[in-house]
Amino acid sequence: MSSNLLKDELSVKNLFLLLVFSSIMYFLSRMNHVFFHTLIEFICIMIAFNMLILSINTYKLNSKFYIIFLGIAFGFIGILDFLHMITFEGVNILPKESIEMTMVFWVAYRLMESISILIACFLINKKFNNKLKYIVITYLAITSLIIWSVYVMGIFSHTIDSKNLYSFRIGVETIAILILFISLIKLIKIKPLIDNTTYSYIKLSIILTLISEFLIIFYLGLYNTCFVLGNIFKLLSFYYLYKAIVQKGLKIPYTKLKKSETKYRKLIEASPDGIVIYNGRNIVYENQSFREILRIPTDSYVGTSDIYKYVPTELLEVFKKLDNLDDNYSDTVELNKILVNNVELSIEVVTTLIEFDGEMAILIIIRDINERVRAQELEKNRQALEQSKLYDKMKTEFISNIAHDLRTPLNIILGVSQLMNTNGQEYGSLDISKLRKYIHMIKQNSYRLLKLINNLIDMTKLEDRSLIMNYKNYNIIDVVENVTLSVASYVESKGIELTFDTSTEERVIKCDADLMERVVLNLISNAVKFTPKGGKIILNIYEEVEDIVITIEDTGIGIPKDVKDTIFNRFRQLDTPLHRQHLGSGIGLSLVKSIVEEHKGTITVDSQVGVGSIFSIRLPMENQVQSEAVFEEIAITNNTNIERINIEFSDIYSNNN
Repeated sequence: MSSNLLKDELSVKNLFLLLVFSSIMYFLSRMNHVFFHTLIEFICIMIAFNMLILSINTYKLNSKFYIIFLGIAFGFIGILDFLHMITFEGVNILPKESIEMTMVFWVAYRLMESISILIACFLINKKFNNKLKYIVITYLAITSLIIWSVYVMGIFSHTIDSKNLYSFRIGVETIAILILFISLIKLIKIKPLIDNTTYSYIKLSIILTLISEFLIIFYLGLYNTCFVLGNIFKLLSFYYLYKAIVQKGLKIPYTKLKKSETKYRKLIEASPDGIVIYNGRNIVYENQSFREILRIPTDSYVGTSDIYKYVPTELLEVFKKLDNLDDNYSDTVELNKILVNNVELSIEVVTTLIEFDGEMAILIIIRDINERVRAQELEKNRQALEQSKLYDKMKTEFISNIAHDLRTPLNIILGVSQLMNTNGQEYGSLDISKLRKYIHMIKQNSYRLLKLINNLIDMTKLEDRSLIMNYKNYNIIDVVENVTLSVASYVESKGIELTFDTSTEERVIKCDADLMERVVLNLISNAVKFTPKGGKIILNIYEEVEDIVITIEDTGIGIPKDVKDTIFNRFRQLDTPLHRQHLGSGIGLSLVKSIVEEHKGTITVDSQVGVGSIFSIRLPMENQVQSEAVFEEIAITNNTNIERINIEFSDIYSNNN
């Protein structure tokens, strides 16, 4: 037994009260024994029923199975004790009452009490596992069987006469004492498994029950002092067992709950985040951080209307959501750069639905994110600066490439002109073969300049949406095939095999044939430019789901993975030793992509360095001009298209002349 508890229970005050109570009870027993007995039993019954009610109502909070078991057991023990009380000689409540019946109910509940205490000692450290209903059913069945046997059937009244009654009582009381001794020994062995206070109360209750049993064994009459003291000690044993159940079922959980509440309250108060509870009418709780974040004066109190004038309108809108929320509601919003007392503030608001003081309320957590927003803005500014630097770099490279592309053909044209002038002055006339060569060089470099200027103009028009698209219904198969045939002889003259294949003979779509021819020519031109002699270029066109797919595949030098996604960007040109041999402005593929997208299509590339590239164009098949005839576009016989081919392939000619 805990020394502190023993000291408390044996204090002068408690001993004095016990002495006064015992004296009063003893005096009552001398005055009216029936009243004394009824009063003692009534108090014991009330204590037993309180144990039952307490155990049932706190079983969810109380993790100790043995305490719940004791409470339920003593509830049914109280029923048998109640029957013992009302059948006691002189009470005259039941018509069948007799000394035998009173004695049987007495020994029955005393035996049930001792057995229940023993079982409880073995249940210590056992898990509950929701066995409440089974305990209730078991004790209800046993109690009902005893009542039926004793009162209804009168079995014990017929088998036990007054001569054997004393021996029967002594025998059962002795068994109860032995069981209580075993329970006490078991309790002492398992002491480390129980908290000191609960252990001490249960141990004291068992000892007082043993003393009560010993005293009652030796009583010879109703007015015997042993009988009076035995009942008083019985009452005390019930009282201390009740204290054990209160200690474990209420006091300890309440203390833990109180400590937990205190701990979490301190955490909430110390939280740098503002925490508010709003019940739909008023703010019913707030911490100090809430006031600090929103700059609320200390003289504005919770629940008063004046506090709302300090709450921003944007945050008040969050408060108004309560009426339209379900039980699983939870939300997080950011309110950036709102005015709080003329100070710009950015906050993050987390809201969830909770129950507070028996009604639904919104728990609102407000976090000051000024630093985070500033950091994000700095990061955005840094990224914008990096993008600006990259764009400036690309513009510089673009201007450098444009300057080179302008200077190279201009230098050639100027050089050829000077040669023609020099030779004309020297010889008086030019050799016809030289003249043709010079004219060819001038023409090809003029095409190169024209290609560059056309690309710049068209790219600018596409960007500002001023390029007029001449949409008509064309058989896209014929458009692509004719472009391919028109360049076949030239491609083959470079030692490159050109193949056209299609699984679809006709597919009419809405398109600008001139621009689509430029797209195909540009992709073929690139393929020729980067495919070595002996390589292959394959054009394929087929249907896939709702799209018509055009692929241009080559066995050229390929494109590195790290730049594959950027080749369609404006001003972007690959910067590798192999690609540097074929300088350009870097706007050809960007222009191709823009034209394809104007047709509601997409273009992608799949490439592997040293293996080759596949450019894939997807155009929607259902895209047609309503009530229009199908136009034919035969590139191979169209002088305009021949001129366009010369322009698109001008830089290839220049690289080979």
